[in-house]
Amino acid sequence: MSDIERRLPTAPLPTFLLLFVIAVILRAYTFGNPFVEFDEQFYRLVGDRMFHGAIPYVDIWDRKPVGLFVIYYAIRATLGENVLAYQLVATAVVAATAALVRTLAVRLKADGFGAWAAAIGYIIWAGLLQGEGGQSSVFYNLPMALAALIALDGGSASRISLFLRGVLAMALVGLAIQIKYTVAFEGIFFACYLLLAAWRTDRSLLRLCGFAFCWALIALIPTLVAIAVYARIGHLDAYIFANFISIFRQGNAPFLDRMGDLATCMGILLIPLAAAFATRWRRDEPNGVLAFCRIWFVCALTAVMIFNRFSPHYCIALVLPLMVIAAPAAQKFRRLTVTLLIVGAVSGQILLGVYQWQKGGPAEGKAMMAAIGPVPHCLYVHDGFPALYLLTNSCLLTRFAFPGHLNTATDAPALGVDPVAEVNRIMAQHPDAVVSDRPLFWLRNQATQAALDRALARDYHLVLKLRTGADRFRLVYRRNDPGSISTGRI
Repeated sequence: MSDIERRLPTAPLPTFLLLFVIAVILRAYTFGNPFVEFDEQFYRLVGDRMFHGAIPYVDIWDRKPVGLFVIYYAIRATLGENVLAYQLVATAVVAATAALVRTLAVRLKADGFGAWAAAIGYIIWAGLLQGEGGQSSVFYNLPMALAALIALDGGSASRISLFLRGVLAMALVGLAIQIKYTVAFEGIFFACYLLLAAWRTDRSLLRLCGFAFCWALIALIPTLVAIAVYARIGHLDAYIFANFISIFRQGNAPFLDRMGDLATCMGILLIPLAAAFATRWRRDEPNGVLAFCRIWFVCALTAVMIFNRFSPHYCIALVLPLMVIAAPAAQKFRRLTVTLLIVGAVSGQILLGVYQWQKGGPAEGKAMMAAIGPVPHCLYVHDGFPALYLLTNSCLLTRFAFPGHLNTATDAPALGVDPVAEVNRIMAQHPDAVVSDRPLFWLRNQATQAALDRALARDYHLVLKLRTGADRFRLVYRRNDPGSISTGRI
């Protein structure tokens, strides 16, 4: 072990603080940019509207679990609406998760260099997969990493200690489920691992069934609480439709498009995948740790494959077990690991610049806000940045404020309303400004686009055509008649 490795902290707080500094350095380019990723722009909008009394699924609609919106609401309520607030919270969460990656890697005897390489690698590769901000996976990976550590350490515990560890692990899984439902697959594996440990400790089938029932109930408690709250306020139907029914009505992109996305994810993960395959069982490895981590990865991958959507941020869940598995190989091939970490970090910074160039950043946002102007009768973003609602302090004319819900064909069957009628209703309220994009998304909803185009041709004029990237234009339209009055604001 080198002198540098000996100086690296091992206590939890110093470890977290050092990883937080590293995460800040790697993510600082995005700080203050409200247009980092479309999804988290919307989550931030929902959190802000909840702060002002809106009810998710009723006043503002999406199909994500309510726990994700509660996180953004809590950030808004405690730290204010500044975009830097959620970005720093997300950075702290990434650093805490990386610290747990280091702890898990130590269980594989990857002391010192290997464990720290895995932790830093987690920060880098999460960013490469669109986790540079506050995607849902950034938040749910933290409770899942802690649940995995608790489950893993419970393999040799006594009966009572094992039961309590299962309670805590499943409570964490339950919280993670209310951020993203797909983590249930990983949670089921953690429970099965603990049940196997319980069976080895005490071969009582009755007690085993009791453990399984209690742990399953605890994992479901956050979701049951959410259901009870919505039933209490009279909106259970809205909750059930958005969280469970809508998911299965949503259409899929064409097969080749999805395979292209999957290939992109696997290409980004090629280095940690190769390192994970290079890791071999060792005689001094604690019993079953590597097998646990490999099965954990398979469960996370199964969740991604079953839901059949492969945008890069869906694969951030895979980085967590992969980096743990890769730690021993990283320790063995130190010089190569340092080189790959540097390549990953530099690539991440280049990607952040490319993303901002393609999508737009603070300068483009200011130009769009100037073109939008005052919006006493609301803004409508048909295609573009949900963050514009926040930046202009606009009211909402529709509960479908995430642009993709009304402008893509795959979402049309999953909304519970006729999207064309909804667009016509929005435009009948004469919003002060309308935001759209060109060229049109090839999976666009042609019917809603036609309804928008008719209204724009009749009542609006183009005031801004702003280029972002090589061939993308952000369009802002203003209403011809400034005296029109809108209704039905949210």
